[in-house]
Amino acid sequence: MTIYAIRYSRGGDVPTEILGDAFDGVLIVDGLNSYDVLEYTKGQCNAHLLRRVKEMIAKTTDAELAAHLAALIKIIKDAISLAERRADYSEAYFAQKARDCQTMLEGWLAFCESYEDDELRKLAKHMNKHLHEWFTFLRIAGVPPTNNHAERQLRPSVVVRKTNGCHKTLAGALKHAVLMSLIVTCEQQNRRFLDLALSLWRERNPGAIPLETLPDVG
Repeated sequence: MTIYAIRYSRGGDVPTEILGDAFDGVLIVDGLNSYDVLEYTKGQCNAHLLRRVKEMIAKTTDAELAAHLAALIKIIKDAISLAERRADYSEAYFAQKARDCQTMLEGWLAFCESYEDDELRKLAKHMNKHLHEWFTFLRIAGVPPTNNHAERQLRPSVVVRKTNGCHKTLAGALKHAVLMSLIVTCEQQNRRFLDLALSLWRERNPGAIPLETLPDVG
């Protein structure tokens, strides 16, 4: 299911409004500070982290620092590769390997103090702030290591906003959010939005919209 919410605020009140206090899933976030106040189980987006590290490598002229940053890329990619092979290992072996990945990450962060580099210190501070959220995908099966899925789902709505000059009224923005939520969710669940729209149009007082997942059609 995909839910679009167009709001004036980018604060933590928006996801709280949508997910509610009882949400027991995992939120994959991109480092925005407003997510920090949320008490949900979270995972940080490793794709954002990798891009940041690669940009730092491209800018530095310090070969030793570049090698240190490259070591972080390897740690993250090894962790992602381990997650992809979860089914190949016993639960106990996988858990041990996951702990090893976390230990490697913490060791890398501890070594950052050896460098006099402002950007590296900022990076280390950010990573330490979310120390146990980078490898949430190793601790909880089925959790992705990045928020790429959310980014892809967001893109169509961003394109519409840019090509149409944004929304002229709050009512128009809210209608757009509802329609996009329904259209994209129907697509994800292998059903036709037009069928749903027609059924709602024919009902005098439509109630909650049933969006149970349908079995795949071959």
